[in-house]
Amino acid sequence: LHMEYGGLVIYHMRLEHGHFHLPVINTEEGRIKAIETFWNDLVMMVQGMDGSKVRRYKRSGFHGL
Repeated sequence: LHMEYGGLVIYHMRLEHGHFHLPVINTEEGRIKAIETFWNDLVMMVQGMDGSKVRRYKRSGFHGL
C-alpha cells in the first residue's frame, strides 16, 4: 500500500518461482498489524534483492563551498 497524490496504490506481484526476501519483524504479541518500510526497500524486495545485505550510510548535511 502506497500513498500517492489522489489516492492509495496497492502493489501486487505473483511469483512463478522463488520467494521475496521479507524484512525481519519482531513482534511481542505474535500478530502484525502494519509494516512501515522505505520506498527503496520495497523496490529491492520486488526486484528480488536481499535488503539485509545492503550497507546504508548516513549522509552528512550540505556544508556549501
